[in-house]
Amino acid sequence: MATAACKISFKIKYTSSVPVTKATAFYKLKSESVFTEYVIPSPIPVSEVTLVQLPEILTPGEYDLMVELAVNEVTDRQASSFQIGKCNPISCKAPSIEDVYLEENDRIVMNCSVDTENLYALQYQIATDSSFKNIVQLRVIMGSDYSPTVYVEMNDGTIPNNTRLYFRARKHCSSSELSEWSNVLDFVYQKVLYPFDAYCVSDAFKDVGPTDIAQYKASICISGSNPLMKKVSLTTSVPQKGSFIYTNGLTPEKPAKPGNLASFDASEGVSTGFNDYGIRWIRFQRDTSIIYDVNPQTGQILDVSRYTCNT
Repeated sequence: MATAACKISFKIKYTSSVPVTKATAFYKLKSESVFTEYVIPSPIPVSEVTLVQLPEILTPGEYDLMVELAVNEVTDRQASSFQIGKCNPISCKAPSIEDVYLEENDRIVMNCSVDTENLYALQYQIATDSSFKNIVQLRVIMGSDYSPTVYVEMNDGTIPNNTRLYFRARKHCSSSELSEWSNVLDFVYQKVLYPFDAYCVSDAFKDVGPTDIAQYKASICISGSNPLMKKVSLTTSVPQKGSFIYTNGLTPEKPAKPGNLASFDASEGVSTGFNDYGIRWIRFQRDTSIIYDVNPQTGQILDVSRYTCNT
């Protein structure tokens, strides 16, 4: 027999040649004379398998327990006992995840319904597998900050496009009392990507600069027939600080970072080093003079560069 908070659970051991038709538990404080009757819900507990849980008991003390099994009009009883110590009467109910969807700027929205009574905190987990072995984000939201709509920021370029993600949550009723996990909801993380023509210089030339790569007589500023011309996609509809660069033309499109940029590399010359080192600078064909600095390891635009193209 096991106790959990103010609850008692137990298994019933019995042998019957015909199906048991009813199971009932009777319990009372040893100091009292009247039993509380609890009809165990169907299906009838399987012998030594099914865990039966009594309703929450708030009064501490030593209890008598009587379990009665019936086969039609024939009954049999077995006596036992249990102890309830001082316990927390709070019932910590699991939350429910209603839906998950992707909104503007790749921000995930999760609608999570939680009983706000005794809400100490809400914890959620996001994983790439339904067994939650590969957790990609874990967050605890304090009760004072809880809102039914939870905004999940995952637009840092670390989650590949078309990834199936799994969500679950649980309620903290205190610093030590947790609910069970909620239902699991999954959806496919499908970014909206915007295509652009751009000129890119790899990080292999970081010590040279993008506007005068003298050894190849090349520059990011040359328009028209330029070996640095690439087709890319962005996570924003206009180039800006914070945008992530993705490959364009690959299926699926991938973050523009080392290991994903083999298609950007020529066999030799100025258009090399992308797959090994990443993108260092980028200029978009629509922007005549603006060059942007890029984090080569993540493919994120950092800011407008100190380099510029003269117009």
